[in-house]
Amino acid sequence: QKPDMTLSEFKQIFFWEWFHRFLARSVGLAYALPLAYFVVRGRLSKSATVKRSLVGFVLLFAAQGGMGWYMVKSGLKKELLDERKKATVSAYRLAIHLTLALILFTGFIRTGVGLRHFAINFQGHQTLQNTAVRYSA
Repeated sequence: QKPDMTLSEFKQIFFWEWFHRFLARSVGLAYALPLAYFVVRGRLSKSATVKRSLVGFVLLFAAQGGMGWYMVKSGLKKELLDERKKATVSAYRLAIHLTLALILFTGFIRTGVGLRHFAINFQGHQTLQNTAVRYSA
């Protein structure tokens, strides 16, 4: 916090914080809505392991968002704001928020590599459902 922060400086910080939340929500919805559609239509693998993995990403997205909110909440203590002292978030909560993001990223990379392997080895009789079962086991 800067006591001499201008309105334009605040607007710049606020924009990036807003964009971060907007992008995260957009990515989460872009993943969850098509997944829900395919689950309802029965277009996913019949394997419970594959379904658990795909739904696990949705839960990780939710945990990531929840931890982000919990992290920001740690910096909004009333006594700090009343005394106009520096508001800081918990370093532990920030680390957990980052760790969840890295777990999501790693999971997506692992899934993408598995799909790329499927595309390279496609022989006409192999289906995406069979490949997904083999890679998730």
